[in-house]
Amino acid sequence: MLHGDLVGTAPGYMEIDFHSDYEVCVTTETYKRRPPVEVKGWDKVIEVGYQSPTGGFVLMDPFYGPGELPNLAFRGKGHYRVRVHYREPDWEAFTPQHLLVMVYPGGGDQVIDLKD
Repeated sequence: MLHGDLVGTAPGYMEIDFHSDYEVCVTTETYKRRPPVEVKGWDKVIEVGYQSPTGGFVLMDPFYGPGELPNLAFRGKGHYRVRVHYREPDWEAFTPQHLLVMVYPGGGDQVIDLKD
């Protein structure tokens, strides 16, 4: 189930939905504790819970596979919080869309719409 038309999770699974017609620039960050909330400059910011039953959490394109991004479950198996920031592309200039995915240890399945 997608939350705010951006991100959805289930144990061992996370989906981020974005426009397939535009390139996407993805940045990932991991934190030992909850980072400060920053929504300025982003179109959507949603925080969700994620459970890693295997200790793996790698973002991948369903058509091309895992790419070069690191394992975001840096503490192994367990519960994490994931904050997904999304910036739309410039539709007329055909510039890329941007994603910032922040991951930190934390429980709870609640969805927090920080900016939608």
